[in-house]
Amino acid sequence: MLDKFEKLENLINKILSAIGSWLKKLWYLIVPSIIFEKWRALRLSIYNKVELFKEKARSNKQKSASVGAKYIGQLNAFLDRCKNYPAKEKSIENALKLKDFLVKTPLKNHADVISKFIAKQVERVAVVLKKFTSTQALIAEAALVMIMLGTYGVYVSSEKIYKKEYAQRAPASEEEYLYRPDYLKYEKRTLKVFNVKVPIFVEDLKSVSSVTVDFTVRTDTRFAKTYLQEYEYKLIDHFFMTTQPVVSSFPLEHEGKEILKHKIKEELNFFLDKNKVEGDVVDVEIIFIVGS
Repeated sequence: MLDKFEKLENLINKILSAIGSWLKKLWYLIVPSIIFEKWRALRLSIYNKVELFKEKARSNKQKSASVGAKYIGQLNAFLDRCKNYPAKEKSIENALKLKDFLVKTPLKNHADVISKFIAKQVERVAVVLKKFTSTQALIAEAALVMIMLGTYGVYVSSEKIYKKEYAQRAPASEEEYLYRPDYLKYEKRTLKVFNVKVPIFVEDLKSVSSVTVDFTVRTDTRFAKTYLQEYEYKLIDHFFMTTQPVVSSFPLEHEGKEILKHKIKEELNFFLDKNKVEGDVVDVEIIFIVGS
């Protein structure tokens, strides 16, 4: 059964092939030969153009590659020059040249250059202004005034918005004074002095001893405080060498400390007067005291 179908299929194929050959011959007989020649010429022309386009594309690609390589080489050379450029040395050299120019060139030459530059700029402005008519100048002035007023308005509005958004309230404990407090500059007029030996005369032993005192000093001028701070060694020598001994007929309690404070204050004022320093010691507070 399959053999019969195969034979039938082969027969049909032969018949179709014969019909196709007959139709092809009929086509060549009906259509003029010039049309086939034109068609072959058109196909050949298209083929040649495609090949030419491919050739140009290949040549352009090679040319672009060579040009790109050339530019890359130039870029690398430029980067190498920048890398090896002695920027620091050149900067120093140019700075020295500028210094020599400014120092050694007469001032008159600088003034001439500056005046010429200013005159040139003024001439440019004058040329521009001459092109303006009176109406244009009036409009320009009005526009400038409006811009200035607008800028000021923006500034005022921004300030109001900022203050409203970031309002700052003073602490409740902060006091506002309508006068200048006496203690306003206490810190800048106060210093500490350490290890000052104050001579003490001991009546029972009929001999002079000493006490070592650390104290703070407040002056009425900052200059006096600075002087005492800078020449503290002179102050210590003054107490040790020239101070008259204090009779130790007092206990080192509150009363005795007051006497000692008064003595230190007197000696400090004497020291300032002796060195012709403007200012006086207004207060002395004892920090530490020890017998020696």
